[in-house]
Amino acid sequence: MEPVQIIGIIVGFIVILKIAVQVKKSTIAPFTALSWIFGWIFVMLMVSFPNHLGKIANTLGIGRGIDFLIYFGIIILFFLIYKSYLRAEHLEREITTIISEIAINERYDKKTKGENDGK
Repeated sequence: MEPVQIIGIIVGFIVILKIAVQVKKSTIAPFTALSWIFGWIFVMLMVSFPNHLGKIANTLGIGRGIDFLIYFGIIILFFLIYKSYLRAEHLEREITTIISEIAINERYDKKTKGENDGK
C-alpha cells in the first residue's frame, strides 16, 4: 500500500469520527451525516483500490479514473453550492419576516405608549 493511500484512509476515518461526534452533539442532521459518511467511504475505497476507479470511468464512457473523479467532484460541488444558495435564500426570507414583525411591534408599542402617556 502506498503512503498516499494510508494517508487517505487515515484522513477518511478521522473525518468520519468527527461526523459521528457532530451527530452525537446534534450539530448535523442525520441524513446529512450519512451523506458525508458515504462520500468519505467512497473516497477511502477509491484511494484503496485505484484500479477500480478506471473501470468505473470506462463503464461510464470516461477515459481515465482521475477524469471521473474530477467530473464527479465538480457535480458534487455544484450540488453543495446550490444547496447552500437555497439555504441562504430561506434564511434571508426568514430574517426579512422577523425584521418586519419587530418593526410592526415597535411601531405598535410606541403608538400604544403614546396613547397611555396622554391620559
